[in-house]
Amino acid sequence: MEKTPKIIMECICKTTGYPIESIKSKCREKGVTNARHIAAYLLLKYTNLMCAEVGKLLGRNHSTILNSRKVVDNYLWVSKRCHKSYDICLSLEKIDDLLTEVTQEPLHNSLIIK
Repeated sequence: MEKTPKIIMECICKTTGYPIESIKSKCREKGVTNARHIAAYLLLKYTNLMCAEVGKLLGRNHSTILNSRKVVDNYLWVSKRCHKSYDICLSLEKIDDLLTEVTQEPLHNSLIIK
């Protein structure tokens, strides 16, 4: 199964606990902002959407989406080099695992031994 924007957003909402309306809102609360950064990062990573298209989905412009990708990349880089755990990195890992689980193709019925 393909990792569509809808599936990605549902996984982000489920993992972070923030509804999609909050992620798309102008709220600047740290948790919501981190969820928004993760959304932009994963939408760019797993879809063929351009920054402007991701921006439309999240109610932002393309430069904000570029900044979100840069923010997440920086957290991941520092996390690897300094062996620090940041909330945004932990959330990203959980969401990535959930996306993999949700989008895995089910086994074909004829391959299941009864």
